[in-house]
Amino acid sequence: MSILPDPLLARSAGAVVPAPPIEVDRHTMSPDSLLRYLRIKVHHLIQEQPWDSIRIVGDYDRLAVISQYEKNGKLFNWERPTAEVHGRDLVVKAFPGADYVHHYGLIIATYLAMTGRPADNVTYQLPDPDLCRRAVEQLDLALDGDLVIVGWALEHLAPAGAVWTHGPGYAWHLARLHGHRWSTSASGTASGATSPAESSADWPSSAPVLSSTSARWAL
Repeated sequence: MSILPDPLLARSAGAVVPAPPIEVDRHTMSPDSLLRYLRIKVHHLIQEQPWDSIRIVGDYDRLAVISQYEKNGKLFNWERPTAEVHGRDLVVKAFPGADYVHHYGLIIATYLAMTGRPADNVTYQLPDPDLCRRAVEQLDLALDGDLVIVGWALEHLAPAGAVWTHGPGYAWHLARLHGHRWSTSASGTASGATSPAESSADWPSSAPVLSSTSARWAL
């Protein structure tokens, strides 16, 4: 399922689409809270200076300019989209997912509008489905278990001292509870590591757990 409206899904991949600001008064957050949220999400290059154009594309590129507002020091949910400067134009590179690219376009446009700057130069380009598929295929997770858990903040579910294996944009953990193998994985991609663990949790009789916590990508 996608959160994108049907007309947006109908657009061909690669089409450049305007990103209009949202109606702030209809948002669940108050205007002050929403602006604080946007300020920690929007790339510092956008906050520091104006651009002739800002385009959001699907491209996981850690060699581009990394945002100063990344939440370093956190295990998961800390990476932000990066940016690439082309003269007076800025290309913002988000993880290649249609909803993610669309959402980040709205974040930038809404931030600009709320800070009194023009937002009509913000566009986004939906990634090709093959590009999204290749990004998913980069995941290298050891799913040799009985149970997979997907959600947020699953590092709190993993045993204390859990050893996480990191891949490009994700991390995962494999442990053993009451004789059963389970793994926790956070947004991105993972390779393999195993560590024993004990817990009083009452897991089902054959239940290795993969917990995917939308790891290092944050929106």
